[in-house]
Amino acid sequence: MTWAVETVELSKEIEGVQAVRDVSLRIPAGAVYGLIGPNGAGKSTLIRLLLGVWRPTAGKVLLFGKPAVDPTGEARQGVGFVPDIPVWPNNFRVDDVVRWHRMVYREWDAKRADALLDLFGIRRKALVAHLSKGQKMQVSLSCALATRPRLLILDEPTNGLDPVVRREFLQLLVRQVAEDETTMLFSTHLLEDLQRVADHIGVLFQGRLLLSTALEDLWDEAKKVMVVFRPGAEPDVSAWPEVWRVQREGRLHILWIGKAADRVLERIRALEPVYWEAVQPALDDLFVEMMRREGYTYGDLELA
Repeated sequence: MTWAVETVELSKEIEGVQAVRDVSLRIPAGAVYGLIGPNGAGKSTLIRLLLGVWRPTAGKVLLFGKPAVDPTGEARQGVGFVPDIPVWPNNFRVDDVVRWHRMVYREWDAKRADALLDLFGIRRKALVAHLSKGQKMQVSLSCALATRPRLLILDEPTNGLDPVVRREFLQLLVRQVAEDETTMLFSTHLLEDLQRVADHIGVLFQGRLLLSTALEDLWDEAKKVMVVFRPGAEPDVSAWPEVWRVQREGRLHILWIGKAADRVLERIRALEPVYWEAVQPALDDLFVEMMRREGYTYGDLELA
């Protein structure tokens, strides 16, 4: 298998804090990879390392087998980037942004840039300082796609966009990536966006990669199970290693299973319960359960 992105024990220390720690990650070529995690998890730091903007404290990054920090910039020629907040000089016009990208990227496709800007209705002479956040994202995406990237990286691309613009943005993104067979990595905290477009997922927490898998495999492994055991035959399901958490509502047990769901279901069936049902949990519920296991807190709020 060809890996578009590969990191090996990647770490980055910033002012004495381990922002990224021992991240080993593989993203297959052609995947749409969603990177999620709470604020401060290290998502933007990891993206800067992948782009070669920052050098790692330890470990390495390979883009299609080539070092991201190669001083020739060869590996980065095939990478398009859309930041969470596009920053250009206030006196830049859209034409200036386009011109800058054209000078930097050898595979620049002027026709595609024009077509995308026309699609979004962006005026070339408009000052970027006068554009809305959504329009800035559209300019940034148009330029990134016009580089004909093999790998497209987006950092919180839909954050702050209104629902209509966000949906149109995602639809265009998926369509363009599918046409070019581009690998895409995007960070987000909007799980609805991730579930709509991604086929792989990574979960980052306190700089550590808790999970990296194909969504299809995740749904095979993770389940929410509701079961009523026969009186006197109730096992201590909380002690089962595959079970993340157990909720009780009278005799009803609600099991959150994070891995090896088939093995757990086999054990439940062997106990001949009065009732049981397994359902696929919503991605946001699964994420909350994962954060709860890690003891995630936000201010005085604790997931317990």
